[in-house]
Amino acid sequence: MTTLYHGTPISGSREDARQFLQGRHALISFAHPDQLDVVKEVCTTFILDNGAFSIWRKGGKLNVGEYIRWVELHSQHYRFNYAFIPDIIDGKEADNDALSPEIVAAIDKEVQGMFSEFKDNPLMEKLYGIIKKAKLQSAVENISGQSNETGPN
Repeated sequence: MTTLYHGTPISGSREDARQFLQGRHALISFAHPDQLDVVKEVCTTFILDNGAFSIWRKGGKLNVGEYIRWVELHSQHYRFNYAFIPDIIDGKEADNDALSPEIVAAIDKEVQGMFSEFKDNPLMEKLYGIIKKAKLQSAVENISGQSNETGPN
């Protein structure tokens, strides 16, 4: 089944947004986070978008460090599903690849946090390595637009 995410902000009053979003899935843009509190309260799940296109259209440039901190802050919410990797709208592939070190560092920090209480357990250390590798591979695939997986024929 496909999950449909409704982009925010929803027009009308905050109550209109609350009623519309109740029990639905929402996408919150870093460029327009004003209904994030409503989304956290009433949505089934939410995803975070970097807002790079909106920022670019206004002549700005995405602050990747601030976006990563914003994701880290809200990714601990139990309704959070995932966040989009930042990109440079009018950049070249090399420009987007240059964002990788910040993204890799953020992923490493997230995975380390998941396993901090199991530091001396060899099995958990192995699992930590597997999850870190999977998250990094996913980030690379999202950045490059390529996947090593093969889907059903």
